[in-house]
Amino acid sequence: MSRPERLAYHESKIVAPPRFALILFALLFAALATALLFWVNGQIVEAAGGAMAWSWNSGLLIASAMLLLAGIGTSLVFWRMQLPLEDARNLHEELAYRLERLQESSEQAAERAVAAAQKKITEDAARQGKALSEQVTQLRANLAETQKQLDATTQHRLPLHSPTDSNRLPRDPLTGVHYGTVRLEQRLQELMDSARRSGSFHGVLMIGIDDFASFYDSVGPKDGEEHVWQVAQLIIEHAPDANDVYRLSAKHFVVVLPGQSDSKSVAIAQQLNEDVKGREFAWGSRQKPISLSIGVVSIGLADTSDTDIMARAGHALSQAQQLGGARVHSESLLPMLERRAREKTLSDWLEEKIKTEQLRLAAQVIEPKLPSASEPPWLELLLRIEDDDGVWLPPEHYLDVLERLQLNTVIDRKVIEAAVAPGMRCELLKKNGGRLSINLFNSSLLRDDFLIDLRAVLSNSALPTQQICFEVDEAFVLQHPSRAAAFVNVTSEFGCALALDRYRGGVGLTALRNFPANFIKLHESLVNRQTTDLIDRAHLDWLVTAAHLSGAKVVASSIRDATTLASVRQTGVDYVQGFAISPPGPYML
Repeated sequence: MSRPERLAYHESKIVAPPRFALILFALLFAALATALLFWVNGQIVEAAGGAMAWSWNSGLLIASAMLLLAGIGTSLVFWRMQLPLEDARNLHEELAYRLERLQESSEQAAERAVAAAQKKITEDAARQGKALSEQVTQLRANLAETQKQLDATTQHRLPLHSPTDSNRLPRDPLTGVHYGTVRLEQRLQELMDSARRSGSFHGVLMIGIDDFASFYDSVGPKDGEEHVWQVAQLIIEHAPDANDVYRLSAKHFVVVLPGQSDSKSVAIAQQLNEDVKGREFAWGSRQKPISLSIGVVSIGLADTSDTDIMARAGHALSQAQQLGGARVHSESLLPMLERRAREKTLSDWLEEKIKTEQLRLAAQVIEPKLPSASEPPWLELLLRIEDDDGVWLPPEHYLDVLERLQLNTVIDRKVIEAAVAPGMRCELLKKNGGRLSINLFNSSLLRDDFLIDLRAVLSNSALPTQQICFEVDEAFVLQHPSRAAAFVNVTSEFGCALALDRYRGGVGLTALRNFPANFIKLHESLVNRQTTDLIDRAHLDWLVTAAHLSGAKVVASSIRDATTLASVRQTGVDYVQGFAISPPGPYML
């Protein structure tokens, strides 16, 4: 409490009694004192035995004296009580005046401080705005200079480009060739029309840089881009027309060869492959041999879709890579037609099986490395299609065809709906707290409508969604990080677990760092080779350690025999899966 407040409080407590009350008090006091004197005098007279006589005059004199004394005393008391109150009032008025003046002074000081602060802020903002304006001007000048240098570099590196080129669609700023598929699709359509009109053939080369991911990860972005640029220049040198060279991705190029027969296209590809083999990329004090894998296909009368041409070229490139890389693989026209005829028959058969609901679900157990009674069961769902004889066909018989027919998303929806539908198996999993793993096609995860349907199915799941685990390929996470993030957003709403499937540490630990996996399923090649290859064994141990540091548990999958199982159990993996543990069996709904 401040001093003025305390004074006001004490003033309220010091209250002078009314004068009328003091007068009554004085009269009462005089009457009592007179009565007392009369009583005392009577006692004295009685004790004197009449020797002393009582006089009314003396009594009145005594009463008057007492009344006077009482009045004087009352006046003194009243005057004494008024003094503190007057002092307090005077002090209160003085302090109130001072307080008022102090408030006025503080308000004026505050106004002056606010004005000064506003002025300083305005000046600082003006200075910062001027500095930013100068920086923007400098950045624009730097950008203009950089653009000039880039234009000069591009013209130097790719002199075949004409500034009046009507096909000047988006180009790769690094290599100067066409980038993406827009122009490539137009060009393939032009060549298909030409083949139908004139019966001529045209060649297409699909080129992949061998070991690009690991090399790029080891040398870094700057040297990695220089490596790509050097390879692009070699490709441009061997292409009849630089405007028919296209960059599809970080490590994939396409060269279109108009009017070239199948044998001529193969000869161009082989010459490019041989010339590249003799080159080395140098960075720092180290050198690395450059090698390419090339797939060759022809465009002829039978081709009606640019998508089909690219699929064939990709298949030919894949065959070259599977043969060890640094080679050319040609898919000649006749075997291609025969394969397409077989696929057409198979596609019709598959469509009929899907329409008649002949998809079957199998399940394979995933067990702890060491048996544990406290661990709930874990099943991975596997897709099977029943043939005309009632045999359940494994995926390798039809997986590629399903991808090309774009039926995989339909199958994924059916599998998920069947897995979470009410039933005996679902109730059993709910009761024992078991986990159910579901593999998804990569192409399904690229579709927004699939993610919408997935959210709807999980919202009505009879199985607690916390017991569902979705498995996503490591390759998909590396190639499509934004789509993987969208999938994670959907599943995280329902608390689903995530597994990074077919994991082998591609491009360092990028997928492990960026994908919030609860489980890591090691690639089957790594699991099965680690028994005989010490490098693979060290690699496996390294991946297991990294996974555990990220908080994920590790599954060794596709274990085929007891020797591999015994070897894996000596590592730090947490779970095992494969035919050596438990073969797949029907999943009863």
